[in-house]
Amino acid sequence: MRIVYVPLDDRPLNYAAILRAAAIAETEILVPPRELVGLRDFTPSLLQQAQWLASKCDKSTYLILSLDALLHGGLIQARSLRTDRERIDNAMILLSKLAERTGDIHAYYVVKRLWGNVFHRKELDRTEDWGRFSQELAAEVRRSGRSAADFYRLCGEGECSIGQWPPDELQTLARQRLEQLEEERAVIRLCGKLGIQLHLAVEDCVPDGVQEVELEYLLEEHSGKGVTVADGADEAGAVLLSGALMQATDGKPIPVIAPGLTGVVAPYESRTVGENLRVLTELAGAEIAEEPAAFAVELTGKPEPNDPYLDVVAGKVSVPEFPQLLDRAEPLKAFDEQRVIVDLTVTNGVNSPLLDEVLTAERLPLAIVQCNTVSNRIGHALLLGRLLRSAHASDETATAVVGSYMEDLLYLAYLRTWVIARHGGMEPSDPRTLAAAENSLCSMAERFAQKKFSGASFRGGIVEVGEVRLHLPWRRWFEAEAELEVTLI
Repeated sequence: MRIVYVPLDDRPLNYAAILRAAAIAETEILVPPRELVGLRDFTPSLLQQAQWLASKCDKSTYLILSLDALLHGGLIQARSLRTDRERIDNAMILLSKLAERTGDIHAYYVVKRLWGNVFHRKELDRTEDWGRFSQELAAEVRRSGRSAADFYRLCGEGECSIGQWPPDELQTLARQRLEQLEEERAVIRLCGKLGIQLHLAVEDCVPDGVQEVELEYLLEEHSGKGVTVADGADEAGAVLLSGALMQATDGKPIPVIAPGLTGVVAPYESRTVGENLRVLTELAGAEIAEEPAAFAVELTGKPEPNDPYLDVVAGKVSVPEFPQLLDRAEPLKAFDEQRVIVDLTVTNGVNSPLLDEVLTAERLPLAIVQCNTVSNRIGHALLLGRLLRSAHASDETATAVVGSYMEDLLYLAYLRTWVIARHGGMEPSDPRTLAAAENSLCSMAERFAQKKFSGASFRGGIVEVGEVRLHLPWRRWFEAEAELEVTLI
């Protein structure tokens, strides 16, 4: 079996992490070249995507496909107003043709967040307003007795009002949500007709929010078979890839340990951790274990109730200086081969307790996944668990392990807040600031990685870290991609 993987976009968790996975998987995984993957400000050609898929897919192919990438070019593009109808129509035709020629298709589609799409893109402080507005909007839909689609039609014509919300914004939003709903329903219908397994990932939602009434409309004529739903977005492809690898290899589920966490609702999600976990483990070929296992993905910590990212951007979160942090770092002696940890505690900012633990530890798990939404973390940890449980000792496997620590733990748990405190805002103000920031990040990441990981025992060898680079592929502070030289000697 050959796996063809079309990512949501080229952010590190969706692209670089998958390339590292492809380098160590026992099964062949083909990923499009970067010029065929959506960027923040670049939409790849559908024709070129179609040509690449035609050259890779046949009856022996297991295709994992982001429908947002196919229909729009990526997630950012898919959040916007539907202006390129020709692309959308042609993408639907392409999906039908792929179903004819491909052995097995597992697709995923993001049910879009409410805020920051058509307007208020950079007004991060509006996110809390959008959470409340989502709940108010959902309540109005329910009071009307109409479906979400019919309610949006009325709002788009100026026949509805929601509290003090500006009428022009409400009309614009209603028209956009109606366009998205119609597209989502068409996707569900087509996938059902073609026999394509479809996963709906609901991004940045709140309990009793509008996405819940939208899903009721979308699924009212669907039996539920062939469609799964969970909160999240960026983890969806990783979860489906984990499931594909289980089918292609030993068929053994990955045990997941989640003590006392199943009833918690995390920030940016509407379902409990337990509800999302059940869906994601099933898709990933994992199982929730009642007792400790020889190898397991383990969830730890309780999610903080609020996201401090606004305080991070405003420079209100204290950040330790790097020389002090580096001085405290003790060289790692060995990796614990039996664990991948999902730390649920901190949504954004400096994860001080975890950072302190990692700095002084002589043994560390194979991976610690600790940033982004809880569903994001679970999904990517499930893929890492699937890969690292059986991956052979190699430079590529050691690179995947150290690279994960660089991108997730060092950058997201510390350096991201450091660089925001140093330069301010949500992104570099100009190319010179970007270059200066990346130079500093590369220097700090390399010094930390060499001190912490060089000399560590890993699967019968010794890790040696060479050059390490951290760069910001979307020219913003939110995520970093690691390029590193790691050898196992």
